[in-house]
Amino acid sequence: MRTTLVMAALAIALLVGPGATVGAPSPMTWTDVGSRSASSGTFTAAAPLCPSGTVTDIGGLVGIKTRHTCADGSGTFEFETSGGASVWRFSAGGTGRYAALRGSGTCHVTVNDDAFIRTCEAVADFDNTPPTARIERLRISRAGRAEAVQMTFNMTDNVAANPVSYRVAVLAAGRRIGSKAGTRAGGTVAIVIKVRPPKRARRLTVVLRVADPLENARSVSRSVRLHH
Repeated sequence: MRTTLVMAALAIALLVGPGATVGAPSPMTWTDVGSRSASSGTFTAAAPLCPSGTVTDIGGLVGIKTRHTCADGSGTFEFETSGGASVWRFSAGGTGRYAALRGSGTCHVTVNDDAFIRTCEAVADFDNTPPTARIERLRISRAGRAEAVQMTFNMTDNVAANPVSYRVAVLAAGRRIGSKAGTRAGGTVAIVIKVRPPKRARRLTVVLRVADPLENARSVSRSVRLHH
């Protein structure tokens, strides 16, 4: 009996040699073949990944993790999912040319008795560098019964074509009291968030998190005193 399962897979990024430049995320494909009763099998991949190698189930604390070892000696890459999540992501456990591969995608798995074929399509890049982030200005002013948090920040990705997503959280007295999120091409961003701090709060803290399309992320923060 043949059963077709659809699952998400970790994206493996482009295989590039020394000195190659990082580009925008691109599609790639690979296929795993193995037995459900064994912990290892083989894989083949389209360029620019290595042509073939072995795939091994190395387990996971709360999910699934597999390791691909290239037969040409160029390195290994891992993909994993956790907690029943539908999306698999490239882990930081790669070696050789694959140490910086990042991305995500989907796999279609066909099972025939004990054998399986897993065909994967993903979008990824040879890039593990998060965008830069800098808070340039932070000011608080009264806005009726609320406080207006005026913030200017700069964010830039190492790949000019990549959009950068941001999320700003405003914290006071140990809890979040406001937030704002968006996506821009990079550069300078100015936002205003209206909040009502608890009376016991003496300072506000803003936390800025920025990420590229591959979820390489960086966080920075700054605090300012409240004047009740």
